[in-house]
This record gives sequence, structure tokens and C-alpha cells, in this order.
Amino acid sequence: MSSVQKQIRLMVLSSLVAWSFTPAAGSAQSMTRRQTTSMMRFQINPTPNLRRLTGGQVMTGQARMTGSSVSAAINRLVHPNGPGSFNSAALALFNQPNGNFFANPYTNPLAGSANPYSSLLSMGSPYGSYGSYGSYPTNGYMQGGSGVDYSEGKLLKDVQEANLTKEKVRQAKIDNQRREVENWLWNRDHLPTAEDDRQRALREQLKRSLTDPPPGEIWSGQALNTVLADLAVKRGQEPESPLPSIALDADILHHLNFTASQGHGNPGLLKNEGRLSWPTALKETLYQANRDLLNDLAPVLYAQAVAGRVDSGTLQQMSQTALQLQRQVAGNIRDMTPAQYGEARRFLGHLEEALKLLRQPNAGSYYAADFAQGTTIGQLVHHLVRKGWCFAPAVPGDEAAYVAVHRALVAYDLALSQASTGESAKK
Repeated sequence: MSSVQKQIRLMVLSSLVAWSFTPAAGSAQSMTRRQTTSMMRFQINPTPNLRRLTGGQVMTGQARMTGSSVSAAINRLVHPNGPGSFNSAALALFNQPNGNFFANPYTNPLAGSANPYSSLLSMGSPYGSYGSYGSYPTNGYMQGGSGVDYSEGKLLKDVQEANLTKEKVRQAKIDNQRREVENWLWNRDHLPTAEDDRQRALREQLKRSLTDPPPGEIWSGQALNTVLADLAVKRGQEPESPLPSIALDADILHHLNFTASQGHGNPGLLKNEGRLSWPTALKETLYQANRDLLNDLAPVLYAQAVAGRVDSGTLQQMSQTALQLQRQVAGNIRDMTPAQYGEARRFLGHLEEALKLLRQPNAGSYYAADFAQGTTIGQLVHHLVRKGWCFAPAVPGDEAAYVAVHRALVAYDLALSQASTGESAKK
């Protein structure tokens, strides 16, 4: 440490002690070095305000602490000619890289005498003082100012980055909404609708009916009606056709049952002029009374239906008798085998369907002799399509006729499809 620095530090300490602990600053000049050292080591206890002094405050003349003459001493020492000028050598004591001159134990002479490296008065210490590095007077002030500027700049940068991230999130939400709409539109245009599913089910059912449907679907009329609907689309209502005709036997036509639509009744049980063909299970003596009454009423209702005027009283009486017979069968279920009970239930079901058909005003048309004009399958299809009829379920004894008609309908449909394909190829 040079002698100039030692003298400056001694001058600073003398001024501080003089202005802090004497009523007048002039009395500090009469103190000896030993007295100053003794007072500094054992009487000075820097306040927190004094420890927070920085070189920047000293440089700008802002070192002000209420009720203390230290601030005046420091400002007068650093600024001997007023706030506009400063003593560079004195200011260097406050601009230490390790912090405040008064807060750094290695540079503060007021931090205590226990540390041999802390006292500026230990002139004979071989280690000297660490307060000499940091050679520029404005170093601390500039470092503090640059730190503030850096913090402000970093804050502004962080705010802008946060805004940018927020904008990216908002844009991502908009993109996701757009993709959702595009995905919905794609699904609407490509996924099958309810009508597509219905048409697909119809095609599958037609394929099933044209190949090899189960006998139950043929006897119920389901397979025949599916093929008939396809023929109505392909052929229309034109009775003439260049296709080879497929003849139908008169006995087959007699065993076919027709109705306006499924669930509107079945004329099959009464089509033999009202003569009922009873199953074995219902020929027991137990059912004799109801059976005889139904045998008497059925031909009467058949004749009335063909004539076009069904008596409601006769129809009501027959309906009540059929209901009593159903109750009798249900009460004697334990005395019948499963096959007998099933046979009896099917017969009573067909009887109920026949009575349902008789309640319709045009019931006689289903029993008329011209219900199926012609002897070819093409003419039969034309007749059914023109009247809007379909096949009703087969009653016992009609199963063979239904199988034969189903085969004829399938052959006619395939021939019509091949003819349509040939016409399209010619065009």
C-alpha cells in the first residue's frame, strides 16, 4: 500500500471520528493518532444506515442519514468544493468490489479489532488492506446502475416472452378448433349416415333372400317380400317383359296368402271357403263346444267378406269364442306336450290374424277368385305391385307352395338383372 493511500485512509478515519463524536469539527484536529485509534476501536459502532452506504451515494452527494454528522463528513470529504466535484482518492475507499466500504470486514476499519486484516491502522500488517483493488472511482456506481438497467431489460424481455407464449397458446387453440371443424366436416362427408346404414341393411337382406335363406324366412313371407321389393324397382309396373316366362301352377297360387302390409292380417286360415283345419291338439273333447261354434261362424264370415259386407255382430261373436279357446289352452298347458301346445298356439294365432283382416273394409278382395291373375311369375309380380300387396305368412299346408314361389322369384330377379346388364353394355 502506498503512503498516499495510507494518508488518505487516515484522513478519512480522523474526519469520521471527529465529526461523529465531537460537538465541533475543528476539535478533531487536536486529537492525537493514538486517541483517534482508541476511539475508533472501542467507541464507534456503525449503524445499519452507515453500513448501507454505497460508493454511488457518496459520489453523487446523496449520503444523508438523519441525526448523524457522518454523512456530512463523508460528503465534505468526497466533495470538498460542493456537490459538483469530488475527491477521487477518497471516493475509491467506498467503491470496493466486495461491497460497501463499511460493510466489508476486509476493508471496513470500523468492523472490529479482532480481525487483524480489517483495521486500516494496522499499517505494519504484511497483508495490507484489500480495499485497494477496484481502481476506478465510479466502478461501484456504474455496476449498480448497470445492474438496474440489466434487471429492467430482463423484466421487459420476460414480459415480451410471456406475451409471445400466450399468443402461441391462443393460436394453438384456434388451430385446434379449426381442425375439429375440419374433422367434423370430414366425418359428415365420409362416415355412413342412417340412410346409408338402412340401404346397406336392405342390400344385405336382399343378398340373403336371393341366395339361401332359412325356411322360416320363406314361410313367414319375409324372403319373398324382399325379392318382390327388388323386382318392383327393377321392373316397375309393366306387365309385358321380353324375359322367358316362368309358369306357376294353379294349386301353388291357391296356397299363397296376400295382405296390404305386414301386421294387417292374414286371410290364409279362412281362404278355403271358411272351412277350418283343426290341429290334433285342439280336437280333444274339452274344446268341442268352442270348436263347433267356430266351425259354424267361419263360413258365414267368409261369405260376407266375399260379398263385401261383414256383419259386426257375427265377427264379435267369433272373436269372443276364439278368445275363450285361447284361455282354455292356456289353462290346460300342463296336460299338453310342448309340441302340442306350440301347434295349438300357432293355429290360434293364424285365426286371430284372419279375424283382424275381416275387420278391414276391403277384406273380400283378398278372397276373390282373381287375387292372382295369370299363370306366370311376371304377371304375379305385376299384379302384386299394382295393388300394393305383399306376401302374408304361410298357414299349415302352404309351406311347399311358398318354397316354390321363392325359387321362381329368385330366378326371375336374376334374369332381370342380367338383362339390365346387357342393355347397359350395348349403350
